[in-house]
Amino acid sequence: MNFNAESISGLCTTDCVRLLRGVSHKRVMDMTDDGQLQFVFDIGAHAETKANRIRELRFWFAEVVTPQFCARLTLREVIDKILPIKRRFFMSGEICRLLLISRQTLRRIAREMGGVIHNRSTRVTREAFAKWLESRWLGHLSAKA
Repeated sequence: MNFNAESISGLCTTDCVRLLRGVSHKRVMDMTDDGQLQFVFDIGAHAETKANRIRELRFWFAEVVTPQFCARLTLREVIDKILPIKRRFFMSGEICRLLLISRQTLRRIAREMGGVIHNRSTRVTREAFAKWLESRWLGHLSAKA
């Protein structure tokens, strides 16, 4: 199966961070919470209460591998690398690959992303997708500290 280079995800999961950095799950969470990993997105569906909330973290792969390369990048620059600028919209299969999620998870978050049904598939404009990623960025939490 061939994937277009634009549809291969620039994001990775906690398991990938643990493997590449050789640290525990708790250490990954600590690195996220104290801002050592700047470009982290919580893509989980919003729950009514924090007690019911499950964090679904996605990390920018380039930062995990070479943090010194990414130190001066802005959030907008990183999003432009994750979501190619020349794209106008993304279909559900691409969104699932980019975010490393299942179609069921996409159904839970599609409305929040600004998704619309187009030919029996969810379609999200690049602009709406970028705004959604910005809203899910956890770096703003470490910037306030």
